[in-house]
Amino acid sequence: MPKELKNNLMISIPFVLVAGIFAALQGAFVKTGVETMTSETIFFARYFIGFFLISAWTLLVARKNIIEHVVKTHKIKLMILRATTAGAASYCYYLALRHTTLSSATILFQTIPVFVPFVARFWLKIKIHGNSWWGLSLALIGIALILKPSGNFFNYGALFGLGSGVLGSISSVSARVLHRTESSPKILWYTFLLASLMGVVLFAISSFYVPFRPSRMDLLILGSIGIAGVLFQSLFVVAVRFSPARLVTPFIYFSLIFTVLLDFFYYKVKPDFYEVIGICLVILGVVLVVVLFPKEANSKPIENGQR
Repeated sequence: MPKELKNNLMISIPFVLVAGIFAALQGAFVKTGVETMTSETIFFARYFIGFFLISAWTLLVARKNIIEHVVKTHKIKLMILRATTAGAASYCYYLALRHTTLSSATILFQTIPVFVPFVARFWLKIKIHGNSWWGLSLALIGIALILKPSGNFFNYGALFGLGSGVLGSISSVSARVLHRTESSPKILWYTFLLASLMGVVLFAISSFYVPFRPSRMDLLILGSIGIAGVLFQSLFVVAVRFSPARLVTPFIYFSLIFTVLLDFFYYKVKPDFYEVIGICLVILGVVLVVVLFPKEANSKPIENGQR
């Protein structure tokens, strides 16, 4: 029987704030890595290292009950959905970091809370209440401004960033649904296992075109990306265990402080007028979504006649 999950933001918030720090560090490492390595190489290293670390951790935690507590699942299709959307979101984020600024790519990756209500509407049949549209509208306007920061009709790097936010919202809701029957170690293990397989395929294809000849600095960067990535993913999954994704994800905007500072001091990039206004609108919109969206316990499925 699926279990009802209790909401406890006092537990979730510390986890997601620390997760945000590691998310910012991961983005900075990737931004540096894409200068000398392919996005596919970085993606593969992130999830391969993550899978190794998660496997070592689960062996220590589960010990003799590894099959029962980690490997055995009756939700394999949902596990695949969670892993593929999480992996695809990361890959789009890495592509965005190659073509746009660290702060723009990160804020678009973190538009996850904007799209979670839409995913919940179409998947879980939870109605989007009228007040929520104020926040969603502001966030969508902010996204439009970020997508067009240079005056061009399309900013392809920003579009990849937006895609990472959409895919991340599906992954976040999937994790919340999986927590009704599965443990955090099991969700993490399957996420990194399946995403690692995706990484093997992408790395093999890219290696045909760009041979991988890493320097010591490249290996150090890849290792840092892998460690930061697994810490971010682990802390975020634990946070979602204690509170719905729509309540947890906005707190990860704490990481924007670090990304903007890194952009300014390390990469010498100043956000332009459109980016600043867009980022402010997205953050304001997400806060309103959290405040105005009804609690999970009061969010009832839409009846057939209301769809």
